[in-house]
Amino acid sequence: MLCVCLKNTCELLLWNPLTRACKKLSNSIKQGFYKVQHDAIGFYVDSSFDYNIVHIKRRRCTIAVYIYSLRLVSWKSVRFLKKRPYHGQTYNWSSATFSGDGLYFWVSQNWLPGHKMIIRFDVNTKQFSKLPFPIASDEGPNGALVSIRSELHMFVASGYYERPVDGKLHNGSWMLLCFFPFRCLPFPEITSITYLN
Repeated sequence: MLCVCLKNTCELLLWNPLTRACKKLSNSIKQGFYKVQHDAIGFYVDSSFDYNIVHIKRRRCTIAVYIYSLRLVSWKSVRFLKKRPYHGQTYNWSSATFSGDGLYFWVSQNWLPGHKMIIRFDVNTKQFSKLPFPIASDEGPNGALVSIRSELHMFVASGYYERPVDGKLHNGSWMLLCFFPFRCLPFPEITSITYLN
């Protein structure tokens, strides 16, 4: 299953490329349309095997979060973090990476290279929390969140002369697993790997 945004109408669809089945998601007035430049999205299957989409909507200096249930065919709102400076347009949000029992978003601020964090959404409790970034650097690290055997990893390249790093999230903190040889890997700023088994 894929969640797709239609470019012209900003509507969200669920699409199964194997069966070619497609379902347009309902949009209540309160929930509104998905805006690619402002919003973030996550996709998961809960313990009752219901498909859910988390829509983090940023509008006019506010953040609203909605969860769509495929089984109930409806949206419901959930609370975001109490302290929430991540609503502004100076922040970039990644799409979510599902790992274990959480959706993980990489959030960074455009004009402060060192101001990056990971936002976690617990799919069981429906609560958000903030996690530190794997490495501290003023060079503006780039990377990708990846789920490997239901454990969250982050591949990070920081600065022009620093080595790419693999970090694994363990009990709320990052373990650095390995450093790759200096500039041996082409490391694009945006990668498409989200799951390895």
